[in-house]
Amino acid sequence: MKIKTVFFLAFLPVLILAQEPRSFVCGVEGELGQLLQEQFRATRDQFYREPSIAFRDVQYVPIVFHIVRRTDKTGGADVSDILDQLCDLNRDFAPMNMQFYLKDGTFNYINNSAVYSNHVNTINSIMSLEKDNKALNVFLVENATPPSSTGPGITLGYYYPVGGKDWVVIRDKEMESRNTTLSHELGHYFSLPHPHFGWESDPWTVEKYGSRPAPVNSPLGQPTEKANGSNCDISGDEVCDTPPDYNGFGWPDCTYTLAARDPDSVVINPDEELIMSYFLNCRRENYKFSPMQQEMMLTNLASNQRSSIRGTTPDNTTVLPANTRLVAPTAGQTLTVYDRVNLDWVPVEGATFYLVEVDGLPTFSSLGKRSFIVEATGNSLVLDYLSPDKLYFWRVRPFNSLSTCLPFTGFQSFRTGLLTSVQNHIPGVNDWTLGPNPIGSGEQVFLSLQSDGSFDGQVTWMDVQGRLLGPPTPVRITSGKNQLSLQLPQTGKGVCFFVLQSDKGRISRKVMILN
Repeated sequence: MKIKTVFFLAFLPVLILAQEPRSFVCGVEGELGQLLQEQFRATRDQFYREPSIAFRDVQYVPIVFHIVRRTDKTGGADVSDILDQLCDLNRDFAPMNMQFYLKDGTFNYINNSAVYSNHVNTINSIMSLEKDNKALNVFLVENATPPSSTGPGITLGYYYPVGGKDWVVIRDKEMESRNTTLSHELGHYFSLPHPHFGWESDPWTVEKYGSRPAPVNSPLGQPTEKANGSNCDISGDEVCDTPPDYNGFGWPDCTYTLAARDPDSVVINPDEELIMSYFLNCRRENYKFSPMQQEMMLTNLASNQRSSIRGTTPDNTTVLPANTRLVAPTAGQTLTVYDRVNLDWVPVEGATFYLVEVDGLPTFSSLGKRSFIVEATGNSLVLDYLSPDKLYFWRVRPFNSLSTCLPFTGFQSFRTGLLTSVQNHIPGVNDWTLGPNPIGSGEQVFLSLQSDGSFDGQVTWMDVQGRLLGPPTPVRITSGKNQLSLQLPQTGKGVCFFVLQSDKGRISRKVMILN
């Protein structure tokens, strides 16, 4: 069993907007925007020459998420958030029969502070070396500002086709929200411009234009799209089933009310629910690609430009049927040891990995939260880093390279014990029992054990804080079967620990006291 511890964007969560004073923008504008428009025109020309039809079979696209962290492994996007984003991505692309899967089933970690905090200085070195040439590459970093950026705000992501890089870079915090960030970015990857192309950095405003018509050309110089569609193939995004859109930095809701006028003085009506637009807070399930946008992306996927990511199939295409169930430790269980705790859960048919989270808080939000990716060759995990006598919470999320939509199980708690795992073994001692358990305070308890040899030892009783409940009792263990009658000290109701210690080791067991 192997364990791993673990674009251009328009749609911005309101919470983030409230926390940051500057605008959040897409990094594809200016020269990058012009380059993308040229790629789109090549895609459109190919479509006109060879109109694409819907693929008969699902087209699978391998994707690699590069989780960039500081050198000390702090920071970085959360795996669970990436699984959520991939689930939403596949729902958005399902109408065109395209599905994305995790190449090799998991993630690539880059533990490098230089890449994490200032990736533009590593584009030609570390990032190029880490790029997988047989997959769509998404780098998740702290700051997604592209090279030579002159944008007016905080960049959430961008697509970078310069110098053969052909990858997507996203600000890692963008993975935290169930928005259309990833789908928007991959729309750009497959050649789609913004519907408001030409207006990104200088959108239409009442203060600037009032009731006057928009100029014939947008601020960037692209022809301004008209409401009647007469120039749709040479203006705006040059996609004829997306209506005119002069919106820039991000409209705060799903109803555009500015009544912007086109060059003929006709009021435009943008489609607020396009994934490639900059309208916020529409219903997540209503966001979409237009039919022609879908055709352009399919055409781009079929082009020579995308030959390296076509023709593969994930090793597991099973849609996971149901979630797992946590088995052990049982809910609220107090353990004997703390340094070797075994987590067990029910296997899920079709799962190839399980994401396991362990934290001291039921919200799984503390700095001490640990995440593990466990291969499905086993459905258990041994924890060897926990502290004694501490409450922990754990949960599990099954997934495979294609099916990432199952959520976490509900959490369960357990409390670690005071003893180490090495304290629970004496070489040569087998099949030992201690009973009755539970037992009343001050009553007789019987120890039975089989020993391969003779030795001297002592029995002690401790409370949950590790304090002795009385003086040690010397005992003599002989070779063969032994049965000893022991006196439980007078103590209150609760939990105590029996310990038999010798110079070879020690064995222990938790005892429940009834009164």
